[in-house]
Amino acid sequence: AAGLNIDVPADIQLPPKVNENFDNLELRVMLETARVLLPAGGYYSGYNERLRDELHYSKSYIVTIQQECREKMQVNNNAQAVTYLIAHGIVPLMDLELDQEKTPALKAIVLAASRNRYARQQ
Repeated sequence: AAGLNIDVPADIQLPPKVNENFDNLELRVMLETARVLLPAGGYYSGYNERLRDELHYSKSYIVTIQQECREKMQVNNNAQAVTYLIAHGIVPLMDLELDQEKTPALKAIVLAASRNRYARQQ
């Protein structure tokens, strides 16, 4: 996109935390969703096929698990779900195996989450 400055972090709205637990399968699917979407800066055509290849589940099964997770988190899409999981520490940053400096979307989420924690402490 012309004129887009990725050096300036986006203003990320953090979804509020809800009192829900996620099972190992849900966490695995959402962790891999984060690993695929974050480096790309979000949704792209073919990302579900990549998830299918990485997780060895059918595309429809992955979509079903993602939908169940979004409902639990009360978010509208996978980008919001990934933001939720990272911002609330449900998916540890180490598990993402991504470099924040090379992944602007991840850097923006981490920055917003740290600002949010700081604001709550004040």
